[in-house]
Amino acid sequence: TLTPNRGEPNNPEGGTPPGASLIGHAFDPATRTWRTLPGAPIEPRNGAVHVWTGREVVVWGGGEDGGAANGAAYAPGTDTWRRIAEAPRGLNLASAMWSGREMIVFGSLLNDRNIADTPTSVGVAYDPATDAWRTLSPSELSPQATAAAWVGDRMVAYDYETRWQAYDPATDEWTQPGDMPFEFSECYPDATTVDAGA
Repeated sequence: TLTPNRGEPNNPEGGTPPGASLIGHAFDPATRTWRTLPGAPIEPRNGAVHVWTGREVVVWGGGEDGGAANGAAYAPGTDTWRRIAEAPRGLNLASAMWSGREMIVFGSLLNDRNIADTPTSVGVAYDPATDAWRTLSPSELSPQATAAAWVGDRMVAYDYETRWQAYDPATDEWTQPGDMPFEFSECYPDATTVDAGA
């Protein structure tokens, strides 16, 4: 179990200390002990996402107004980090998932007034085998709040206005938007996958 956190102890002057790096912890269930991971080659930030690829934990994105398009990957086998390629854009309110080949990140970049820089939610995908990113085709979902989960062979996402779409990474295409069976006042978007259903 890996638990990336914001990083160094609090800076007495406020904010992130100069030169601070993202740190995390790992739990060994066999010995029921924790250990501190080496510092990552990226700065601490709020809102970062992370996925397990089967070999590495990839941590990416987050940050304040303007966001962070950089990230890093941690390999437990060697207890080392590596910087990954910078993405074409940053996201700081997003969901991340592993497709079996790519880390797909979907959401938005909000400023300090919670206003998105795009008219719809957007996404990017990272391939660790090639250390390369691609931009997802645009969705029709609201950028103010979305949630997404991996279901079978595609990503299913829905927004604060309770509309949903499914994204197929093999074709880079979205389904037509549909309506969820509840009102936006009933919940805040969040998602997980249980028995292959979101």
